[in-house]
This record gives sequence, C-alpha cells and structure tokens, in this order.
Amino acid sequence: MRAVIFFIFIVFMTSTVSYGQIVINEDTSSMSQGLKNGFSIDLEKTNPKGLAKRWAKHLKSMKVKKTKRNKKTKEYFSDNAKLPSISTNTVDIYALFIPIQNGTRLVVHYDLGGAFLNSDLHHSGAAAGSKIIYDFALKIKQDQAQADIEMQAETLKKLKKEMSKFSKEEASFKKTIEDLKKQITKLEGKIKTNKTAQSSKKKEIETQKGKLQNAKEHLDEIK
Repeated sequence: MRAVIFFIFIVFMTSTVSYGQIVINEDTSSMSQGLKNGFSIDLEKTNPKGLAKRWAKHLKSMKVKKTKRNKKTKEYFSDNAKLPSISTNTVDIYALFIPIQNGTRLVVHYDLGGAFLNSDLHHSGAAAGSKIIYDFALKIKQDQAQADIEMQAETLKKLKKEMSKFSKEEASFKKTIEDLKKQITKLEGKIKTNKTAQSSKKKEIETQKGKLQNAKEHLDEIK
C-alpha cells in the first residue's frame, strides 16, 4: 500500500490543536469497473450523505460540471471532468462514501480512459489527484474546527449567562440579608421600647390594684 501523507496543524492563540495527519492511501480496490487503483481517506465525525454533497460542491468549484449518484453502484460519478493537472484528456471520477466507525471512508478512482490514475504510471497526475482529495479533507477538517469553535463559544456564552444569573442572585440574597438585618435592628429597638412600656404599664397596674383595694375598703366602711 502506498500512502501520500500531508500534515496539518491548526493553532488557536497560544494553544496548538493538532487534527493529526491527513493520510491518503493509494491501493487497488473494488468499484463498478472492477478492481482498480484508487485513493482513499478516512474522515472522522462525518456522515456519507453529507460528505457526498460536499464532494460534489468541491468538484464543482473546480469546474467539474455534474456529479451524479448511481443508485445501483452507490458511486458518485463525475463524467468528462477537465483536470489538466491530472491529464490532458478528460477524466471520469468515481467516488464512494463508505460508513466506518465514527466517520466515513472516501474512495476515489480517476479513470483516464484506458487506465486508472496511479503513482507508478502517472506520478505528477497522481499527486494532483491526491491534492484534490487533500484539499477536500482539509476544508472538512477546517469546517469541523470552526464548528467546534462556535460550539465552544456558544457553551462559554451560556456558562457566562448562568454565572451572571448566579451573581445577580447572590447580590439579591445579600440585599435581602441587609434588609433583614435592618429590620431585625428595627425590631430589636421596638422590643426595648416594648419592654419599657411593659415595665411602666406594670407599675400602673400595681397602682390600679391599690386603688381598687382602697375602693373596696371604703365600701366596707360604709356598711
């Protein structure tokens, strides 16, 4: 098995985030035209259907007019593509999107008309064919990285919002405590006033009891 390897390192501020190696394998594999030389790459966290749409769009950006899905073979076929970097003749492109664990395997075969692209016979053309796949994989990974940034930013925004809510609640609790402290101080003052009033009232009651006793004694004297 031959492999064309590209390295990609994406850096965010002072941190380095590596998505590892973009590895494009070249080997003979089964496709609608038989066992033919092709190029493959495994793309994590992707689904075949979504990836196929992106592949068609990628080829369209290189002026490859139409990419159609063959329901029988499940291949995505691009007929008579003009890719001078691969061949002076038109190229038929066959792409298969195979589900794998945690992602999709993209297998691409380039039919040059009489031969399928391979590194042994078409060195520069094979490099160009691999570059098409590499550029596609790079864009997918960049988009995944951007989506991850947006997701992390959204999570951070949510956490900050929750933190703000907690801060406001804390401020509200502290204000309530301060208000209660003031209320307690006020009530404690009222208790003191109340105790003074009770003491004064107690004296009045004792005085009144004496007056009542005097009145009863006076009644007894009248008898």
